[in-house]
Amino acid sequence: MTKRFFIFSEKQTEILIFLLAFLIFSVTISNGLNVFDFISYANLIQQSFKTDDYFLPFQAFGSYGGGQGGLSRNFLYIVVSSPFTYLFSNLLNMNIELTLNIFSAIVTSLSAVFVYKISRLFFNKRKSMLSTLLYLLIPFIFFNGINATTYSFQLFTSSVWIYFLLKAIKTKTEKFGLISSLVFVANTLVSLSGAPLIFAQIYGLTKISKKIDWLVKNFAILLIVVALVYYFSFVNKAYPTTFNLLNVLFISSLFIWESINGLSIAFFIFISLSLFYLVVRILKRKFDYFDVIFALSFISLLSSLIIFQFIPIANFTPIFAFLPVLFIKTFYNNKFFRFIILVILIFEFVKISPLIYQFHTYPHPHKDYSLWLNQIAQGSVVLAGHECPWIQYYTNLTFVCRARDLQQIDLQGKKIIVTEEYFKNENQMEFEYLLNSFNLPFANAVKEELGKPDVIANRTVTKIADYPYNVRAIEDPYQWLYTTYPKIYLSVFMNLEFVKPRYAIYSAV
Repeated sequence: MTKRFFIFSEKQTEILIFLLAFLIFSVTISNGLNVFDFISYANLIQQSFKTDDYFLPFQAFGSYGGGQGGLSRNFLYIVVSSPFTYLFSNLLNMNIELTLNIFSAIVTSLSAVFVYKISRLFFNKRKSMLSTLLYLLIPFIFFNGINATTYSFQLFTSSVWIYFLLKAIKTKTEKFGLISSLVFVANTLVSLSGAPLIFAQIYGLTKISKKIDWLVKNFAILLIVVALVYYFSFVNKAYPTTFNLLNVLFISSLFIWESINGLSIAFFIFISLSLFYLVVRILKRKFDYFDVIFALSFISLLSSLIIFQFIPIANFTPIFAFLPVLFIKTFYNNKFFRFIILVILIFEFVKISPLIYQFHTYPHPHKDYSLWLNQIAQGSVVLAGHECPWIQYYTNLTFVCRARDLQQIDLQGKKIIVTEEYFKNENQMEFEYLLNSFNLPFANAVKEELGKPDVIANRTVTKIADYPYNVRAIEDPYQWLYTTYPKIYLSVFMNLEFVKPRYAIYSAV
């Protein structure tokens, strides 16, 4: 099959790669929205259609743990995706949820094209196509290809940055170097997680040209990134940082486990070996510019592990385009190369198959749960947990997400209904399962972050109903990355079972 591609020109091959990738993603596209922030984003977009206030979407993806309002930490994603959504959802009446998922499919497919272009800087057409195929089937990449996420757009902008930087170094072309600096700024405007890569960018610029005026132009462009880092660190804090050693240990351990799941076990093993051989090449001074750019990128992103998040692998999104190239550079001369490729592809497919089924077949459980609540909780005040954005988007109920907010609502004559996830969400359940299975030295530090009780004072809580219908096995969209349930040695290969709440409701009187 690959020989047929040799009759096509480079541009034709790139178009075919995009079309095939988009076809794969579009036929397996998720059933509705799944990522927490995107329900709020869809709601803002919908409200902007009704009010003609097209600045409303820019309130999405605000600061995580500090200031309010201001520049969104995913500003450029909104700049590009909101007009796209306006065109297809408002003017052409396409479902907003499907439109946002399709946007991810498009930009992830475009990232695959640039992975191919990066590969062609080093390999022939056949190896470059293998590199692209490996990339497309990486579970983390596939997840972003079928779900609306900001990481999907970051995959695109970071792959464009990598391509122009490496091409500029290879060809010593100042124009491509300048483009790489501009795209680097754009990548940081998509997500601040790309900012630490500035060290790799600066190194790359010094390998392209030594002209002072040209370097000054590039550094002037990169000052925008420095300003963004300052803004999101001190003015409108984007992420809550912690220097607690036990928390960092937990995040580091979680990063390794998520990498096993996010890459698939076989690809994780060979990427780990590739990293080992990379270190050997550096120590023996047999490295090239690709090795240095990747090493600087990887090392600089390790600093993100001090940021307390439940999906630390996502902080490494900007370097996923490197991975298949790094692997093939390391192993393509191995006599078992074809067998290794086959094994990796099989394990990637095994890992993503349940995800395709779960996300494509079923909507998010919170959607079904919210629609049910809308039928039985009219006239009540709903006290919710992780379901809050879904309740806001799919229902007309009066709801709050914390008990302390009840004082802002007139409760006279109204019943208070409390959802299951107000008491305990799937993240807490997963961690409790982990604690019961392993003796973790950082348990107390993490438990303090997860379990912040918000007690309903002076009220008697009574269970009144269980959700009567079936929902999909996976609840949190990233649960497949961090779950160890039901057995850790089974979840390494395939995720079929997940812990999740029962979606009961309670009255508080």
